[in-house]
Amino acid sequence: TGIPSVDDLMTIVPGQLSIITGLPGSGKSSFIDQLMHNLAVNENWKFAVASFENPVAIHIIKLSELKIGKCFFETGTDERMTYEESQKALKWVNEHFLFLDQKDGEPATIENILDSAKQAIMRLGCRGVVIDPANFITPTRGVENEHQGISLMLSRLLAFARAHDVHIFFVAHPAK
Repeated sequence: TGIPSVDDLMTIVPGQLSIITGLPGSGKSSFIDQLMHNLAVNENWKFAVASFENPVAIHIIKLSELKIGKCFFETGTDERMTYEESQKALKWVNEHFLFLDQKDGEPATIENILDSAKQAIMRLGCRGVVIDPANFITPTRGVENEHQGISLMLSRLLAFARAHDVHIFFVAHPAK
């Protein structure tokens, strides 16, 4: 993971599914961004990212800030990255991340996310897939209850991770 205290507890390997959860505002998405950054820098991983809470441009800025170690916007206190640094960061982000946004306005389903992820894996050689947050995914039709729907979705994700030899990070934002 590139985070010493976390490295003592887990190892990220392809073919697995990690579910990230925690209290609202506890830093789940920031944690995933840090993991993606570390794996991209240390292991040259590429990621397919379905991130529904932030616009793609904001997510690119966050990853750029991690890469350069400086703020993108003027804060008044922290050093801001230069134009050259921002271009270097943008190039790095473009080489390591493909954002799977729903441009057609259709609701996100697990199947269309995985179809897009499959294309990213084949085109870019992505080794990681991030879905953040899970509650933006439209439930599968014909499922009798929420528990069954979640079970089917997690089974589908794990099967996909194994079939395509990728690690899937699935962020679950609880309502309470």
